[in-house]
Amino acid sequence: AKWLRITGSTVEELEDLGEIDMADPETVRMFVERLAAEQVDRRAAVFWDHGSSFTFGSDDSAPFSGAMKVDEIAAQFRVDPEDETSGYETVDLIGFDACLMSSVEALSEFTEVAPLFVASAELEPGDGWDYQGIFDFMGGKPDLTPADLAGAVVERYADYYANNPGRAGGLQVTQAAWSTETD
Repeated sequence: AKWLRITGSTVEELEDLGEIDMADPETVRMFVERLAAEQVDRRAAVFWDHGSSFTFGSDDSAPFSGAMKVDEIAAQFRVDPEDETSGYETVDLIGFDACLMSSVEALSEFTEVAPLFVASAELEPGDGWDYQGIFDFMGGKPDLTPADLAGAVVERYADYYANNPGRAGGLQVTQAAWSTETD
């Protein structure tokens, strides 16, 4: 895992955390606390690995292997993860670069965390999101909004696999950006 700061098209590695257990709620909590402490205008939390709509977990090839329920992940964004009545540390966008995470069940867990949710309803090819394409888009748009970013993730994903059909491994690719706002 790495802690990155993205400014325009510049990606700065702040810290290489090595192999850590991404299926451990304490790991998610560490990232949430650090993200909340950053003095930035916009925040996004993107989870990359394996998903199954109700759970998200580590790659079987990693030293740590396991899964968390989606509600356990969302709970780590609470000011007090143990208190279901506490408020939430919020971000502008939650993303899952993982299979099967674009479900009403997963989305509903993050309505208090972020106004935008990006994920795929189908199996994702191994390449996942087109991060380089996303970063290039961000660098060319200094007035980037969270909705712009959500749209760019979806568009760059679709473009990447349309231009590289062999990379999709025969899978039908899907990616969607959802508003979690209920008003």
